[in-house]
Amino acid sequence: MTGRVTPIDQAQRDRIARSLDETLFVEAGAGTGKTTALVTRIVELLVSGRADIDSIAAITFAEAAASELGERVRWALEALAQDPDRGEAERARCLQAMGGMERVSIQTLHGFAGSLLRQRPLEAGLPPAFDTVEEIEAGLEFERRWQEWLDQALESAETGPLVLKALTLGLRLEDLSTIARAFHRDYDLLTHPFPTAEEPVTQAVRALVDAAAEIRRLLPLARNGLDDPLASHAGRVAALAERLGAADRQTGSALNVLARWGKLSFSRGRIPDWEVDPATAKNGCTAMKALLWELEELKARELEGLRRAALLPLLESLRSFVLAYLEERRGLGKAEFHDLLVWARDLLRDNREVRSYFRGRYSHILIDEFQDIDPIQAEIAFFLSGDTAAEDGEYGRPADWMDTRIVPGKLFLVGDTKQSIYRFRRADIASLERIRGLLGRESTPLVQNFRSQKPVISWVNAVFEKWMTDDAGPGLQAPYIPLSAGWLPPDAKPPLGVHWAGGSRKASALEVRREESEAIAGLVHDIRSAPWSVRDGDSPALREARYQDICVLLPTRTSLRPLERALDDAAIPYRVEGQSLVLGTQDVRDLIGCLRAIDAPADQVALVAALRSSAFACNDVELLEFVESGGRLDYLEPGPAGGPVKEALDVLCRFHRDRVWEPPDRLIERFVRERRMVEACFGKARPRERWRRLRFVIERSRVFAQVGGGSLRAFLDWIEGQAKEGARMVEAPAVETDEDAVRIMTIHASKGLEFPIVVLAGLGVDRTPRAGPIIFDRTSGSVEVRTGGFATAGYEEAQVRERAAEQAERVRLMYVAATRARDHLIVSLFHAAKARGAPAAIIGRLGSEIDGLWHEVSIAEGPTTRELPAPAGPGDAPADTLDTNGDRTAWIQRRDAVIRRASRPASLAVTTLAEINKEEVERGEVPYRRGRGGTNLGRAVHSVLQSVDLATGMNLEEISRAQAAAEGIWDRWKEVAGLARTGLNTPTVKRAVATGRYYREVFVSVPLDGTLFEGFIDLLFEDSDGLTVVDYKTDALEAGEELQQGKERYALQVGAYAMAVQQATGKPVRRVVLVFLRARVEISFDDVDELVAAAADKARESLAAIG
Repeated sequence: MTGRVTPIDQAQRDRIARSLDETLFVEAGAGTGKTTALVTRIVELLVSGRADIDSIAAITFAEAAASELGERVRWALEALAQDPDRGEAERARCLQAMGGMERVSIQTLHGFAGSLLRQRPLEAGLPPAFDTVEEIEAGLEFERRWQEWLDQALESAETGPLVLKALTLGLRLEDLSTIARAFHRDYDLLTHPFPTAEEPVTQAVRALVDAAAEIRRLLPLARNGLDDPLASHAGRVAALAERLGAADRQTGSALNVLARWGKLSFSRGRIPDWEVDPATAKNGCTAMKALLWELEELKARELEGLRRAALLPLLESLRSFVLAYLEERRGLGKAEFHDLLVWARDLLRDNREVRSYFRGRYSHILIDEFQDIDPIQAEIAFFLSGDTAAEDGEYGRPADWMDTRIVPGKLFLVGDTKQSIYRFRRADIASLERIRGLLGRESTPLVQNFRSQKPVISWVNAVFEKWMTDDAGPGLQAPYIPLSAGWLPPDAKPPLGVHWAGGSRKASALEVRREESEAIAGLVHDIRSAPWSVRDGDSPALREARYQDICVLLPTRTSLRPLERALDDAAIPYRVEGQSLVLGTQDVRDLIGCLRAIDAPADQVALVAALRSSAFACNDVELLEFVESGGRLDYLEPGPAGGPVKEALDVLCRFHRDRVWEPPDRLIERFVRERRMVEACFGKARPRERWRRLRFVIERSRVFAQVGGGSLRAFLDWIEGQAKEGARMVEAPAVETDEDAVRIMTIHASKGLEFPIVVLAGLGVDRTPRAGPIIFDRTSGSVEVRTGGFATAGYEEAQVRERAAEQAERVRLMYVAATRARDHLIVSLFHAAKARGAPAAIIGRLGSEIDGLWHEVSIAEGPTTRELPAPAGPGDAPADTLDTNGDRTAWIQRRDAVIRRASRPASLAVTTLAEINKEEVERGEVPYRRGRGGTNLGRAVHSVLQSVDLATGMNLEEISRAQAAAEGIWDRWKEVAGLARTGLNTPTVKRAVATGRYYREVFVSVPLDGTLFEGFIDLLFEDSDGLTVVDYKTDALEAGEELQQGKERYALQVGAYAMAVQQATGKPVRRVVLVFLRARVEISFDDVDELVAAAADKARESLAAIG
């Protein structure tokens, strides 16, 4: 039988829906309908009357998940409201809940924590109107504060000597910066001051100086003299000892030299190559090695103690700096995302009245993806779910949040510990297990998988029951709970299920990656040409597989480049998805290289990369000819040579000069536009994919500029830092179903998604787990540090557990990858023979014991080497005709003319005619958003004025609440209502109402020289004088000079509106009015003809600039 089977865990699902007075920890395995279980619980709470829509708080991991959850709750309520099997009271409750959906708290925990703080800011020690700082802005501001602190610390009489001493012992300023960033990221874990350590008595330098004579005495015993490697090394050690003997040991310079010299001990050297020492009757080789080893041991112990004694005071200084910066942010009302969690936790923990208030405010707390949340988030959940009556003791609250007594049924947790893969975001298996124990009951397991075919589930169970064990140590690995398949596969060829390809190779890692990539390209070719079969949606019927059914999952970016080349060679369309991978693509690297060359003329590597990139396309022959003709690869002084290389250098030089005056986002966008990089994408395979990558960099530069990021160099440093973060980014790729292309993404990015065919690749790397330089031990509360040879006393012990935890998470990462597959899972086992610890090798060994559950897939030869047809056409030149430089120049001119004509847009927004304040207008918005203001606040105000009754203002507050919530600024609804009320009370709006002939949000479009100029007019009305155009502005401008500047800034925009109205209606516009709502000022333009003429001239000028 094919199709779905009856769930074997129906009793547990009934328990979720019916046991509403029971606190549940639902362990929902991959594909078991976790979100459905959460929706069911919410809806049943509402329908039963145990909760109303205002008292439920449903917390998700990401904003997209919150949006989806809200929609699914609404759909479920609509369905139940029409269900005849439900009672009248239940259906009425459904309708009531649907009417209040805009008030429900379904959001991320950061958003929820922010809402708690905004309701009680004073109790949290915050200004009432505090702001949440975007992540980019927060990072840049911390870097500025860190540099200020470092400058002050170096000059301080207290910290300056500490820093200088540590630098003398080998610490780098970059090491301090790394520690400072880690402390800032996890400042809430800096609960205890760092201890101090006694400096050891310095003996190593004296011992080495004293040993010089003995080393010199033993050297003649080497039969080959200084040609012996041990003797050569010992001679250098003796010379070092003699130099140290002549140095002033009290200044520390001798110890500094010793710290940086390297190892004194030496392992090379053969006993037969040395004579016996007559003084001791020992072989000279043995005696020399023992002496050097003893000196090295003494030096290492002494340096370890000195470095630790120097490090600990610096750590305490950094801790004080980070905590002081925290209080500075609190006082200024500038909250980072992590601050929201910490401050909300502290508010609930420390203020009993507030804690009681919110416990009454929220009757039920439901948390999705619980395995991925930070333990601090668990504290918030427990504090909100606790029983206030049980805290009426002496202290008013438990001494520890883990002692909180949970109100039965108030807390509902759902997740899958086997999918906990965000340790870098502080998700912790040990904490999850402790929470499970605190709830005092076993979890409620959901094991019926509705996603994957039975052969896939059988293979996953067989592999991970053996692999996902507690071998790493207690509390580090999730217990494996087997899944039950929901789909029985129909007959197909090849059969639906798990396949493998590749294996161990006696080759380098680079060669293995290349072979793997070519095999994957061949496999994708076979899937389409065979073709393979996949399930058609949720139907058991099968259909032919398409490229978009295939997703290649990679654990890291290491295999991306060779995979891209192989797919390109095979002419297979693909999309690289997710920020962490897009930043590693060649298109992005080319653009970044060009920008680096613009910023840094001395960077020869970036300059040559820029010249050879698609932006300039200078080939090696042209570069050689340029240099041989006297040219220099230096755009500041390029020399006398000409040609395409000289032209490219001139362009780079021009942009280099412009970068001082032009913001990075505009400079980058102009560079891409002038070099026709978007147009060039259409001359290559997958133009849409390539253009999307360029757009991504431009959009990132805009975000960077909006937060005051600074110079071009600062942007490049920032975005390259983002690239280094790699798979540590949490991202949700957007689905574009209209493009038939293979998808490539990291395993982290794939979490929560599913694909008909999954190719699991890049598993051949045997990476040793890394603990990182800073370890926060939540169990002991200690912070351990190791960097640049400096380490705290407990680092080694903490490192062992941290590495084991990292290794355990890698197993869970493989589980997440394997459970993304619906119909086919293809596992690439390519790995170098020596990489026995690589996931590919481990899976291969585990799979050898379950041969019947997977099958080797054969790959046809040839798809990556097929010959592409040469372009042909009527304009092809004869084979014996040589192009001249004149021909090339003429062709370039014709091409540029064609590109200019093709680049002219079919339509332009009216707002492009003027330099509009970004507070009011954001370019690139879709039309309906352009016409409603450029910011969330502006759009909300415009929407209210578009909807409210202009005559009476009826329901103004309700409409303001709804529009503020729609724009994500629900807490600013009073500000929205105030600005809208100002607009209603202006003389112009009242005059419009009095005419009875007014129109709101009027779309206008006027053709000019083949291009349409489009926009939205906020208010248009007609009286006895003629037509009047009204435009609302929410700019924060003061009276006087600022308002005059605002009038000049918007003159061209409203002139274009008047021009469009006159052409569309054939009636004259007599007046244009700007209503500045914040300043409560109206500004009128009475000379409309002059405005229209100026707007037309500006429009033609804009078109000419574009092409």
